[in-house]
Amino acid sequence: MKGSIGSILMKVFLVLVIGFFTIPIISLIVYLLREGGINIGERFIQSLMVSLKSTGITVLINITLGIPIAYYLSRNEFKGKRAISMILNIPILCPPSVSGIILLLAFGRQGVVGKLLNGFGVSIPFTFIAVIMAQCFVSLPLFIQIGKEAFDKVDVEIERSALLLGMSPIKVFLKVTIPMALFGLLKATIMSWGRAFAEFGATIIFAGNLGGKTQTLPLAIYSAMEGDFNEALSMALIMIIVAVTVLIVISLLGRKSWD
Repeated sequence: MKGSIGSILMKVFLVLVIGFFTIPIISLIVYLLREGGINIGERFIQSLMVSLKSTGITVLINITLGIPIAYYLSRNEFKGKRAISMILNIPILCPPSVSGIILLLAFGRQGVVGKLLNGFGVSIPFTFIAVIMAQCFVSLPLFIQIGKEAFDKVDVEIERSALLLGMSPIKVFLKVTIPMALFGLLKATIMSWGRAFAEFGATIIFAGNLGGKTQTLPLAIYSAMEGDFNEALSMALIMIIVAVTVLIVISLLGRKSWD
């Protein structure tokens, strides 16, 4: 009897939680259908292009820096490793607006690095480069974390066997380790791209909200809220579709993982 009551109670909780997450989305869809469907214009096209270009570059940076760092952290134990892991996790837990503020303090005109760059005539804040830096700041740690987990699952004995057979460490890494960790690395890539694509707080503070220049899709939604509510909701629905697509792809990758 107690088990039955507990089961019913858990189902009620599950329904309430699922409803809490899905009712707003359903309300959004119903509203747009009632108001004539999706309404997007030039602002959407411009912001989408900025988002796609910036996140594309961000992902390339994440892969280039993230894979070797994730592998190194996975295969080595050293003094200070725990502190490094904590530092890498700060941007994941830190509010995006705080990330934007500290980036501005570091790379702004009066910042520690910004002053040096100004001496060479380089200004980063409120530029397209600032968009990429903001996206990297919040997404690279996520890539490293998931990438490390992927490398952790690769059997070290297989790598050692390949070395004993005469393969060089580089060949072992490229032909043994990477293929075995591939699905995990793809997951890291997609997750970090999704995080970069959805970034708002750090971008608006560090890069600004300049149409066609630094205005990404999340920032365009914010701007549209002030003048065209239907357009804002239309872009919000597109962001939700992107998020669902990312989750579906990750789910498919999970089914094909080495696990």
